[in-house]
Amino acid sequence: MQFRDPEEPVGTHVFVAHNAVDTQFRWTKVGMIGHMDDANTVPDADVVNRIILPHDFQQRLTPLLVSGTAMMVTDAPILEHTTGQTMAVMTSHPGI
Repeated sequence: MQFRDPEEPVGTHVFVAHNAVDTQFRWTKVGMIGHMDDANTVPDADVVNRIILPHDFQQRLTPLLVSGTAMMVTDAPILEHTTGQTMAVMTSHPGI
């Protein structure tokens, strides 16, 4: 994945796919800490339009998508001290 205007921050966003029509999904945002009011809203077009997915990746990914698929988009760097650690984006077991 790449971002248009990479010098401008994108932040971290989680989107969930719903109700495919001809392989086109409706995406909604998931509220995250500090952005709980984003829950169940339409993704920000300014963010979505800056995401560039290579065509061959899109072709391989699209058949795997189902309603409920979550996608996390971030421009945060991958750092040595965070690589390999488990991170839960969403869970049905909040106490874990």
